[in-house]
Amino acid sequence: MDIIYELANSIEHEIGKRFIHMVGSKKNVRDYLSLADIVVGTGRVALEAMACGKPVLAVGNHGYFGLVTPAAYAQAWDQYFGDHASKCKPSEEVIANALRQAFTHKATLRKIGFQGRQWTLEHFDIHKIVIQLAELYQKVILQACRQEASR
Repeated sequence: MDIIYELANSIEHEIGKRFIHMVGSKKNVRDYLSLADIVVGTGRVALEAMACGKPVLAVGNHGYFGLVTPAAYAQAWDQYFGDHASKCKPSEEVIANALRQAFTHKATLRKIGFQGRQWTLEHFDIHKIVIQLAELYQKVILQACRQEASR
């Protein structure tokens, strides 16, 4: 974790102002995400950020994925945003360069955030998920009943 703080301090020193905030575990995630220009995260954090309309720079336990754009949604999801696979191992330089490049195109970042929200709404809508889960339960119960009847 110290390396992340060092990287944040280095970036902030280069820019000349404090703007990177690492807050740790929180229950009111949406409140924090609403303040962000970009979220560095992976897995559920990436999905939550995208659902809040925030662009994501995916850096996971396995490694670096990069900026999550519409062209990369399928691959990002398959790799769980860097947690299960990655393009490369992250280095301070790779992450810092990606952030610098992202911040030079703020309008593009806002567009990517909007597109990410649309994608999460299409793929993770709670009503669709509940229907799929209910169908799965129904299949499992039906199969168990059939197995019990055949005994």
